[in-house]
Amino acid sequence: MAFGVHFIDDKRGWIVGNCGLALMTPDGGISWEKINIANQNFKDIYFFGENGWIVGDGGLILHTSDGGANWSRQQSNIKNPLTSVFFLDREKGIAVGTDGMILSTSDGGASWKAIDIDWTSIISEELISNGIICINLYDVFFSNKLCGWIVGDCGTVLKSVDGGETWDVSQMGLLPPLFSVCFKNDREGWVVGQNGYFLKTEDGGKHWQKVPRIAEKSLYKISMNGNYGIIVGDNGVISKTNDGGSTWAPISLDLKKPYPWLSDAFILPSDSFANVYIVGKSVALLTRINAK
Repeated sequence: MAFGVHFIDDKRGWIVGNCGLALMTPDGGISWEKINIANQNFKDIYFFGENGWIVGDGGLILHTSDGGANWSRQQSNIKNPLTSVFFLDREKGIAVGTDGMILSTSDGGASWKAIDIDWTSIISEELISNGIICINLYDVFFSNKLCGWIVGDCGTVLKSVDGGETWDVSQMGLLPPLFSVCFKNDREGWVVGQNGYFLKTEDGGKHWQKVPRIAEKSLYKISMNGNYGIIVGDNGVISKTNDGGSTWAPISLDLKKPYPWLSDAFILPSDSFANVYIVGKSVALLTRINAK
């Protein structure tokens, strides 16, 4: 099962997943080579230049400084499964995981520290009365070096305006879990989640509005690059935009039943189209979005 895909440039890309799955392409996805790194469950991968990080179960963090030729373990000092990682530059990064875990580094991962969040003061009495005392976090994204976003259970959206040092609640309640967040700029962004839950903000997260559902199935990833965008999810759901998210349309690929869940996507744009690499349960797909 593949959970993460990321490209270093228009030729070199990586796919990671459970049971130590690690695949590398040197030629834009024409061929993929299996790489042995560690026999653990990988959940996400992120590159900033030649520096890359993999996160996974048991607080796993792996780092490369040479495009993936060599990987070494970094000490997270936690056991929580980590679900997502994002770096603002070669030094500053954030990783998130289960039980409200947020880790921060300012030295490329040589050291990681847990960001202290008092969830008991944040979670409402309504949620506590429903047995919710902590929030699993699933995705982290930064629109610039200061403004960042994290999403998770109970429709949780957290926002940072200081590069991830502190986080405030933008939204939380008796709502479906959110699995992915993406911003086109500092004000315009989207979140997607369980059973087709799809929200948009145009004021930097002060207000969130429902977007007409593109599917009734759970949506696991939204990614934007310029005017190109992609959403993937359960039952082979794929939806695209080529107008910056104003409209969305389904993509039909030749998938065999039962249709797989799709967990991640990466967009590589060119002048007149964008290649989109999609991964999920036992699949790695390549599709194209044409310019409007």
